[in-house]
Amino acid sequence: MLKLKENCYVCQTMLPIEIKKKHIEKLLESFETNHQEEIEFLCQTNQFIRENQNLFGRDNLKGHITGSAWVINPSFDAALLIHHKKIGKWFQPGGHIDEDDTSIVEAAKREALEETGIKEVQALNEKLFDLDVHTIPERKGIPEHLHYDLRFAFIAQEMDLNPDFLEVHEVRWISLDEIISDPEKYGST
Repeated sequence: MLKLKENCYVCQTMLPIEIKKKHIEKLLESFETNHQEEIEFLCQTNQFIRENQNLFGRDNLKGHITGSAWVINPSFDAALLIHHKKIGKWFQPGGHIDEDDTSIVEAAKREALEETGIKEVQALNEKLFDLDVHTIPERKGIPEHLHYDLRFAFIAQEMDLNPDFLEVHEVRWISLDEIISDPEKYGST
């Protein structure tokens, strides 16, 4: 992450055209869901985009757009989840958009590769798979803020993992049945 000046990170004007406001608006316009919670997240994310120019910068303390990867194994019966070191919960890999990212899909892929150590994943397509808005608690003087998380589906090309233990406590392939049957444990993913 390029640090521009004290407490100011990547500004939207530095990001490639693919992940500017219009691209995100198109992703959101094409997102289809019948789930009430996702409809609410869609409304919240659209409002955030209308009201903010700085969509990605960590210096926007209201929140920022993030990208995540739902990585499914080749047999389509397990997902790759991380136990997040800072937050202490299970999530799909993902995080902030960096200056070098050419798209939000590429940012999600980069995060999956970095956090899990998996060697390669392939995007199923460039459409949103899932959408979430969640609160990031105050930590180390950074106030509580929101992540408007755009999530994409990927398939793993292999199952071997080599996690980055600076960011995660654990990385596991977890059966989709287990994820569905234990919403308390995996409900925040």
